[in-house]
Amino acid sequence: MDIFAIAQTLPGIIAINTAIYIGYRVKGLKGSIASALGVILPSFITILSLVWVLVSIKDDPYVKKAFTGVRAGVMVMIGISAYKLGKNIIKNKLSAIVGIFSFLAIGVADIPTVIVLIIAIALGCLLYPMQILFKKKNKTRIIKGDEP
Repeated sequence: MDIFAIAQTLPGIIAINTAIYIGYRVKGLKGSIASALGVILPSFITILSLVWVLVSIKDDPYVKKAFTGVRAGVMVMIGISAYKLGKNIIKNKLSAIVGIFSFLAIGVADIPTVIVLIIAIALGCLLYPMQILFKKKNKTRIIKGDEP
């Protein structure tokens, strides 16, 4: 069972982890390496081949037009995902404001995503406790009968 725990710590999908586990059970360390390569290499070689083909035809005008269309489709899919994610995440005005400013900072101002994430995390750590305290104070006033 120790090797199964080790396999779970490795990055990858269930197939890779299972292949490593089975390879180890059958042939030890060499089997786990061989089975991992057997699962990873076909995809790697396929992607490498596609990149080689795409690099060789990237200047073709038809390929450029095709990728322009693909880009539009991808943007729509990202927009739909952002809408669905935003529906579940944006709960109040503060989260909406942070989301809008993050979008503008990354998309318009070209600020690196990591910097925007660090700032958003810092704002969340600072403002969320204040929001909780504000809600508790309002509940206390209503319970005591001191409605604002």
